[in-house]
Amino acid sequence: MRVGKGYSFRGPFEVAVLSHAAPALLDGTAKSRPSSMRPWNGRWLPKAVVPRWYVRNMDGADMTRDPLMAELVEIRQRIAKLEALETQRQSAEKALLESEDLSRGLLEAATVGTYIVQDGRFRYVNPQFEETTGYTKDELLGTQSLTYVHPDDRELVRDRAIEGLKGHGRLSYEFRFVHRDGRPLWILERVASIQYEGRPATLGSFMDITERKRAEEELQESEELARGLLEAATVGMYIVQDGRFCYANPQFEEITGYTRGELLGTYSLDYV
Repeated sequence: MRVGKGYSFRGPFEVAVLSHAAPALLDGTAKSRPSSMRPWNGRWLPKAVVPRWYVRNMDGADMTRDPLMAELVEIRQRIAKLEALETQRQSAEKALLESEDLSRGLLEAATVGTYIVQDGRFRYVNPQFEETTGYTKDELLGTQSLTYVHPDDRELVRDRAIEGLKGHGRLSYEFRFVHRDGRPLWILERVASIQYEGRPATLGSFMDITERKRAEEELQESEELARGLLEAATVGMYIVQDGRFCYANPQFEEITGYTRGELLGTYSLDYV
């Protein structure tokens, strides 16, 4: 918008001057002529607006009171809309930051190892992951995650990671992870597909079950040993549960004349 004598009002300062001066200009209440001009933003602007100045729009056409006031109202509405949008943007940014802080806090405090892998490389590991594996965050970030998996289990882990990225990873699975000191750790893991910094990634939960696996192996070895002793016994031995045979050794078969297949599942008292 241009105000008489070629003075252009384009920036926020000029709009503010025009907004306050225009009513006086239109109703004739402005009395004094400006005594001087003031520099602003590289141009000279009048200190006040006097009645004998006239208002023209950018193409030079004279403007009456109603169109001028309508334009001022429209400008104020636009400013109010921009301010509302800016408030919404700031609120959204604040909510996003709070959400990210909460998520990171939960990951940092988790009692199971948690990590994020993107493009096959570690992008995040929590403190529990560092403690479990023996590696520091600085040693892990940016490195290929599969290099730490036992060679015999890499294909399994790779397939599960692909399933996770496709959104099909729902079940936990076990594999061996090579600790920093070289010993294998048995890991129970579950993965899910997430968006990390705007791109697909894998979020994994990582639990050390080495002690449980060792206990299972020892139990299996103990059972095999006990079964071997029973099988080699020179006396007939059997196990009855809920009144039915559930085990009979070869010597029992030899003594009774019944095969193990005939005995298992039948009531022991039927033979008395």
